[in-house]
Amino acid sequence: MGYDRPAPAKYYDPATGRKWSGRGRRPAWLAGKRLEDYAIDALRSQLWWHGEE
Repeated sequence: MGYDRPAPAKYYDPATGRKWSGRGRRPAWLAGKRLEDYAIDALRSQLWWHGEE
């Protein structure tokens, strides 16, 4: 058996820095929101990420 590694994040909230891999239960910060708006691929065009200056 191999090691269980965490899945890479697919969704990101730039306001809080929270991330979600898309696996398991949808987190509360994404409740009622469109996943497309928080997809990391869609956000890559932004120059600033939470925690980086």
